[in-house]
This record gives sequence, structure tokens and C-alpha cells, in this order.
Amino acid sequence: MKKILLVLSAFVLTSAMYAQNTSFEAEEGYELGEINGQNDWEVFSFLSESFTVTDEMASDGDYSLRLGLDSFIPDGTTAGATRDISQDVPDSPESYKLSADVYISSSEAGEIDFNVYGAGGSDALAGATIALLDGRVLIVELSDFSVGADLEVPEETFMHLSMLLDFENQETLYYVNDDLVYTGDLNLTEVTEYGFLTTGKAVGYVDNISTEANPTLNISEMDKNDFSHYTNQNRLYLKSSSEMKSVVIYHLNGQEVVSKSLNSTDEVLQIENLSPGLYLTRLEFEDHFKSFKFLHKN
Repeated sequence: MKKILLVLSAFVLTSAMYAQNTSFEAEEGYELGEINGQNDWEVFSFLSESFTVTDEMASDGDYSLRLGLDSFIPDGTTAGATRDISQDVPDSPESYKLSADVYISSSEAGEIDFNVYGAGGSDALAGATIALLDGRVLIVELSDFSVGADLEVPEETFMHLSMLLDFENQETLYYVNDDLVYTGDLNLTEVTEYGFLTTGKAVGYVDNISTEANPTLNISEMDKNDFSHYTNQNRLYLKSSSEMKSVVIYHLNGQEVVSKSLNSTDEVLQIENLSPGLYLTRLEFEDHFKSFKFLHKN
């Protein structure tokens, strides 16, 4: 019994080592003013005053990270603040989750992006992104830049945004207020940085950032991930534990080739009229979306 307790204690300690929470509080070593240079944060813009630790509002504690200027960021300019967490991420995790409370007070002619970076850090393209603009949450499938999810959300309130990078199943799961809204491709092999971009007149706040290696999935998350598909003899087979509402198939050139309403957990689609090639499929469920690619050989 004592040995089992020691093993469990070691597991909890190891998990805690790879979990990190950031609320920009003084006890965490943050000071009011520009974030650049504080706790491994770096602003990659001459507009370093665009990103400041502030006491104007917070979702947790007294401080938060303010994004944007009181006027506006010049047209064609993107300002960003990133944090290097490469030393905090374990080697070859099964999954890695990043979350943040994000408040957008104005998105007129601008947007705020929550980004995760892989190899190359912020010098390379982000591997996963959740964008806030015009009262919407926009999730782009970065493997082909198609729109994965486009949701209307309220402005001037904190929203809890999360990205779960599943390295085992090669998927990225996107959450808004803890609801799974989209499952897409995994577009990175490691996690090195996260950060936030702002453009135009977008002004917002970020608080309560958390990162965690190998988080435990709850029952509802596992249910939503229970999905399979395969092709055989000019048919596409879809099977899910959740009821599917609709399916749309796109050629990789962006052309929509199939659109159908669904109302079951088990579907077979005839695809004999499709030309041989690679296709992107987008499935709609009751409260989330999922996309995948399939190769049609004819």
C-alpha cells in the first residue's frame, strides 16, 4: 500500500511540474507597465506599449494583460506578445492543453488572436489559432486555411478559450467556454511558445492563462472524440457516438462538392461521382464541428 501511495504521489508531482498558471499578479513577479521582458514575455513590434500589465480589469486577481492601443495600430501592422515555454514542456507529451480568459472590448476593424507556436517559435507560422473579431470566434484550419468554425459570441465579457494538442491522434481540439466547438488537424510536432496578436482598433484583456501536459479528459470530451471514418468501393463511411447533423465535402481547391443534412450516428455517403484526389470533410454535431481529410481513389 505504501509503495502505491509513493507512485501516486510521484505522478501528481510530475504532472504539477508541467502545469503552469499565469494571472499576471505581483506575487508571480509581474509589475504594472509594458510586458516586454517580464517573465519570458517578448513583444515583437515597435509598439511595445500595445501590451501592458494593467489593473483596469481582470478575470482572476487584480492584474491582467492589456492588448491594443487607446488609438489604433496602423494599417498593415500586426503587434504581438509571446512567451517562451519550451523549458516547461516535457519531451514527447501525449497531449498538451493551453487555455486563457480573453476579453475583447472593441473589435472594430481589427482582431485578437490566441496563438500556439511549434518549431521555430513565433518566427514561424502559428500551429493553432483562435481569433476574436466582429463579435465572433473564428477557427481556421491552418493545414489548408479553410474555416473550421465561425461562432457568434458576446463582446465585452471574458471568454475561456482552450486548445488541446493531441499528439497521439494527431488532432487539435478547440474549446470556447469549455465546450468543444471544432476538431482539426495537428499542425505542429512540439510546443515552444504561446502568444497574442492584435490588429487595427481591437482592444482586449487576457488573464488566467494555464498550460498543462497530458490533461485528463472528462467523459463528455471522450464521447465527442469517439468518431471513425473510412472509404471502400466509392463509399465514405461515418460512425460517431454523437448524432451527426450535416456534412460538407470540399475539394482542396476550395470547391464544395457534397452537402447533405444528417440525423444519425452511422452514415454511408456515395462518392462515385467525385474525381480521384484528396478531399476535406466538415461534420457538424449538436454543439461542435469536426473535420478530416480522405483520399478518394475511384
